[in-house]
Amino acid sequence: MRRLCFQRGFVLPFALVTMAVSAISIAALGGYAAFSCRMTRYYVGHSKCRFAAQTAIEQAKIDIERAFEKYVGEVAPTVKITPVRTDVFQWFDYGDATNIGTRVVYRVPDLGIVNGCDVGVWLGEHGDGIVQIYARATPHGFIGGPRPTSTIRETVVFAGLDQSPVFDNAYFVNNYGWMNGSSIVINGKMRANGNVSLSGSTVNGFIYAAKNTEVGANGTVSLSSSPQIKNTSSYRSAYGNRARPDSDDYQTADAYDAPERSGAIVKPTRYTYNENGDIVDRIGGTRAEDSGDPIVNEYADAVPMPFVSDLGDYVDYAQSARTNGVKSQLTYPGYSYQDESGQTVTRAGGTVNVHYAGAGPSGDAALADKGALVLIGTQANPITIDGPVVVDSDVIIKGYVKGQGTIYSGRNVHIIGDIRYVDPPTWNHPDADDAATAERNATKDMLGLVAKGNIVIGDSSDKSWHNSVDNYIKSGTSSSVVKKYACDPSDANIGYPATFQGDYTAIENVNGQTFGKVRTKTQGTGEYVTTRVPQYDWWGRVIGYKDVTTEKTETVFYTANDRRYYETVCDDNILKKLKDASGIAQIDAILYNNHGIFGTPGRNNATFNLNGSLVCRDEALIFSGNGIRFNWDFRLGRKSNSKETRRRLGLPVGLTDETHTIEWREVADDD
Repeated sequence: MRRLCFQRGFVLPFALVTMAVSAISIAALGGYAAFSCRMTRYYVGHSKCRFAAQTAIEQAKIDIERAFEKYVGEVAPTVKITPVRTDVFQWFDYGDATNIGTRVVYRVPDLGIVNGCDVGVWLGEHGDGIVQIYARATPHGFIGGPRPTSTIRETVVFAGLDQSPVFDNAYFVNNYGWMNGSSIVINGKMRANGNVSLSGSTVNGFIYAAKNTEVGANGTVSLSSSPQIKNTSSYRSAYGNRARPDSDDYQTADAYDAPERSGAIVKPTRYTYNENGDIVDRIGGTRAEDSGDPIVNEYADAVPMPFVSDLGDYVDYAQSARTNGVKSQLTYPGYSYQDESGQTVTRAGGTVNVHYAGAGPSGDAALADKGALVLIGTQANPITIDGPVVVDSDVIIKGYVKGQGTIYSGRNVHIIGDIRYVDPPTWNHPDADDAATAERNATKDMLGLVAKGNIVIGDSSDKSWHNSVDNYIKSGTSSSVVKKYACDPSDANIGYPATFQGDYTAIENVNGQTFGKVRTKTQGTGEYVTTRVPQYDWWGRVIGYKDVTTEKTETVFYTANDRRYYETVCDDNILKKLKDASGIAQIDAILYNNHGIFGTPGRNNATFNLNGSLVCRDEALIFSGNGIRFNWDFRLGRKSNSKETRRRLGLPVGLTDETHTIEWREVADDD
């Protein structure tokens, strides 16, 4: 017989425990995996949302900038852009969370789905060119789990005030740009808010033409008689040290980006466009060697040319401008000339602190030349300027200039002789030490001449001046280069209607109001003098004397109301007697005005040099001599390191073209 026994087993419980632990682990792993998947999906979704929101903000920035540029371009004739206030910024000041602006409205678009996300865009605070843009994105059709979202806020500056971009060019015309003649050379950019015509000229720089509906221009460049461009080596050897640096130096500061070879300028052969019809590439033609950019640029973006508006704004500007703690100042020497009767008129020199509004050269503050100045500098006793200065009426100028500053004329600037810097800038080709060169030139002389009316070169009272110029500066002639355009309203004070018809030879008349200038006449004084006059026989021998009584005469200044746009308000004898009789061979200055720059530069057996920049709406320079050369003053470039020099100069300001973000933040959804 056998004994019965009981023995405990451990395999099954162990297996069950192991299975339980495994199940828990698997469940945990599965949960973790599911959680990880959800979180990965969330963060991937969040990244997609952030990218979509940023894309939406970038699109909004582009749309706002384009709308603002369109606004500025369309209303520029009536918009005042001044150093102390700018009405164009009011475009940003009004609206709600979906729009900006007055008159022309920017409205936030419905962007729909971006990068697989539903996107909404709205505006925060906005005004004076600064706009807060919000964008929120969530995945489209998202199902299950935490819903990712991303809300971004950018604060963007769309416009600011700085020296106007028009001064980045050697030659800028708001209407029609033209250069006809093989002896014309432009060492710098040539640009027009209109069409450009070149015949046989040389342009060592980029050429731009922009559409301008106001003057009926499509923005085309016409080339005839093989206009030329020089490569680096030819440029260095041909144009001397007043021409800007070439591409081996200052490559980020608008130095000359020359082509590989000298030769005829050829336009691009083909253009490619994006879905908005914008040109995205210009193919073929003459191209710069360093950047690869085309030399000729048709249908380019317009660069708004600001009007010099209410002169009082510029007086405020000049009053606030200080150099080394001292207000702007102009000092000028005295001068003498012969009046209508041959008598010598002598005027003392003086100093203008910020603003001149006194008697003109007639000496009578009741006459039409009130507020006008005559500036005649010599090498020993030059015109000296420090900062911007405002002169209420005409400025007649020639001679040597020292210092850095701008003269704002309330009407015309008449250049009647050479204008030369006492201490001019120079540029080496090539330059072994560009920083040292820039520092050396920072304090060199620099003069701006800015006119609300015209800049007239030569003696506009002379018949030969009219024989050369008249057919170019009035509309309807076969030679006319002027256009009809809208004027700044404040120019009515100097005789310009709301829309100028393009005839600078017309008598100024606005709403029946006539405008005066000083004229002269010779008349008796009421005082008599008796002179013993010898009497002669047939052979010339004195045979006796006779007393002859005559009335003394004098020149009388008076105001005549028959002023023309090209004329000075001053006595024409100042032009006739003080001009350089041999002609004008050099102007060291930056020239800028609301209307036209025209006249007769040149001198026999000499090349006329304009060292600076020329900016206007109409241009008619009919030159003589060996040719004409424009040398852009490199210190004007906004990319250059001459910002302090430009500040002291005090030229007209405009909108900067650099949109930039001053704050970026991802914010809470309820922010």
